[in-house]
Amino acid sequence: MAFFELNIAMSGLFAAQRGLQVTSNNITNAATTGYSRQVLSQQASTPISGLSVGMTGTGVTTTGVNRVRDSYIDQKLWTQNPQLGEHNIKVTQNSMMETAFGEPSDTGFTGVFNNMFSAMSTLSNNPSSKENKVVLVEEMESFTKYFNNIAATLQKQQKDLNFEIKGMVDEVNTLATRIQSLNQQIFNAELYGSEASSFRDERDNCIDRLSEIVNVEVSEEEYQLKGHTMSKYTVRVDGLPLVDHLSVNTLDIKARAIGDKRNPQDQEGLYDIVWSTGSTFDINSSTMSGELKGLIDMRDGVGTNSKGNNNYTGIPYYLSRLDTYVQTFAKTMNEQYSKYGNDKKALFTYAEGDTVASGVNVDHSKITAANFSISKELLEDPTSMTTLKDSSNPSDTSFMLELLGQKDNKQMFKEGDPKDYMVAIFAELGINAKEAEMYQSTQVAVTNNLKNQRLSVSQVDTSEEFTYLIQYQQAYQAAAKIMSTIDSIYETTIFKLGNF
Repeated sequence: MAFFELNIAMSGLFAAQRGLQVTSNNITNAATTGYSRQVLSQQASTPISGLSVGMTGTGVTTTGVNRVRDSYIDQKLWTQNPQLGEHNIKVTQNSMMETAFGEPSDTGFTGVFNNMFSAMSTLSNNPSSKENKVVLVEEMESFTKYFNNIAATLQKQQKDLNFEIKGMVDEVNTLATRIQSLNQQIFNAELYGSEASSFRDERDNCIDRLSEIVNVEVSEEEYQLKGHTMSKYTVRVDGLPLVDHLSVNTLDIKARAIGDKRNPQDQEGLYDIVWSTGSTFDINSSTMSGELKGLIDMRDGVGTNSKGNNNYTGIPYYLSRLDTYVQTFAKTMNEQYSKYGNDKKALFTYAEGDTVASGVNVDHSKITAANFSISKELLEDPTSMTTLKDSSNPSDTSFMLELLGQKDNKQMFKEGDPKDYMVAIFAELGINAKEAEMYQSTQVAVTNNLKNQRLSVSQVDTSEEFTYLIQYQQAYQAAAKIMSTIDSIYETTIFKLGNF
């Protein structure tokens, strides 16, 4: 029991020193994203008996450094993150589609549509005017190119989404591999009694990001190994393990074969997502969400009234609606144009590559927004346009007036006249965009609330840490004073009293 008091004082020195280290680390990482404050756990050392009466204390023991984290809040946040990620994507992509349609603007549908029929009205006043025929053909060409440009923009957007899906899958795999590596580091550290708080913080940061991309289920089960309490960490996606503690099951992409299209409007070679084991990854499941789901919905969505696995109103849906419009509009206008005599050729047809099809016997089913065109004959000679029922009666304007009347033909579409149909598309797109913004706003509020709750638990409070710093400093000084006092007592006892 010699120098027993010195051992007690020394335990206080070591405990205070460890506390200073923990506090210093907290203060240093106060601005580090995802860092959870750490606290020193300590308890009185096991007392001993045999020294006169009762038990005698033996000092203090540090039992560990624990991070302050509420796993319940984490789980709630990881449940809400996917919806935020999904609607972030949909807000952005719907906004891009609204820009593609260009409404309202002078170069949008309303502008080119009105300009075309305005030129037709001018021609109806003088049906034989070659100049007015040229102007009308130019306006008709602008009208067809409006749809060509929208289709090209939406097709490019679909291709871009396809590449974004590939990049998103790569990011999921990178995060999964990192989580698996952190599981290994945490396992190795805790197996030998070391703290792994920093590794756990980094792993939670990975889950934060992963949960924005795809909805995840995280579980951690404890078990005993060599007298230590260990944990098995599993991350599941779509019910299957993405990370099963020390093993990882990644996702893969598979390009569709040429000609393998889920929708007629799809681009070639779109990617499907599968597990690396070959099993199906059901991204269209009703339980799926996240940025990846948002990208898939926008790329593949065919609408609720269409046949397909994805019922969101995405790019294929709007391309299909535009195809229906140009087919119906072209057919109606062509039928009216050729109503008097079989020798009259069509106004509208389609292009095959760089070649425009003839206006004779047009197959309207081949017309799409992407290939919509005025007929080959009108492109070559705008003045060849027929504007009279009877060429011997140049003052008869009835032919052009009947053609002009198609502008307000309420029977052309179930939505009404040609303008009503397009207005219905714009309105639907606007509603989808506003709906996505509404959901996004709601999820931002929910996730921010959860993040604030987590910060209230885990964030470093520098004022509090400075208080701990002073507390541990004073404890260290007190323990050092005890050692100095005991040293002085032993010096007097051993060296001075021994001289008598």
